[in-house]
Amino acid sequence: MKLTAKSIALTALLAVSSGVTVFAASSQVSATIFQASPANSSKINSVISASPSIVGNWKGKIVAKGDDAATILEINVLPKPGSIKQGTWKFWGSNNNQDVVYQSGTLVATVNNNNVVLELKEQGQSMIKFQTKITNNKELSGESLDGNSQAKVLIYLNKTK
Repeated sequence: MKLTAKSIALTALLAVSSGVTVFAASSQVSATIFQASPANSSKINSVISASPSIVGNWKGKIVAKGDDAATILEINVLPKPGSIKQGTWKFWGSNNNQDVVYQSGTLVATVNNNNVVLELKEQGQSMIKFQTKITNNKELSGESLDGNSQAKVLIYLNKTK
């Protein structure tokens, strides 16, 4: 068989478009056809729907259930392997039209997929815990785990970084 530039180009095109691999020498041509295995949809879904990350900077409000007065809360969760993350929190307020930090401390975020328990600590002592949920990888909301049902505190944060 005589190979010409045109036949080599057509063979290469066929190989690319149909999954056929061609090995050619000047005197012979052979082809190997590879069978594609069906896609594993569970693996594809796990890649596409990777769990959201709590890591980063979040800012929003904290408000007592049934109240309309809110306090600005900012948290920063640091990257760390595993399901328990460390970070910091700040309560922001205003004094003479200046943003000021009224209270701050450390936090522990315990992550289970898109469910997160946030524990705010001040001087090493647990101050309040929240059962929260991440939605759209950019919103975090939930309510306090501490206290009775009359004193629930709600949290609404948006990811800023």
